[in-house]
Amino acid sequence: MIIPIKFERKKVQVVIPSKYAGQCYHVLKTYHATEEWMNNGNLKGTVELPAGIVDEFFGRLNSICHGEVESIIL
Repeated sequence: MIIPIKFERKKVQVVIPSKYAGQCYHVLKTYHATEEWMNNGNLKGTVELPAGIVDEFFGRLNSICHGEVESIIL
């Protein structure tokens, strides 16, 4: 018997201030995010993650940005 398992995924958009953008770029690339550089130097990224590792993602960004990252769960 095969039991179907569904993994919930969440799409998250983050805006990283320009002073932390260089340090956070590798974190976004680790999670295969699409990035967009804004005119003011901020880095906007969108990533789709399994729901179980969203907290880990935010933890890595907040450890670099000291809580200055803006995030929206889409």
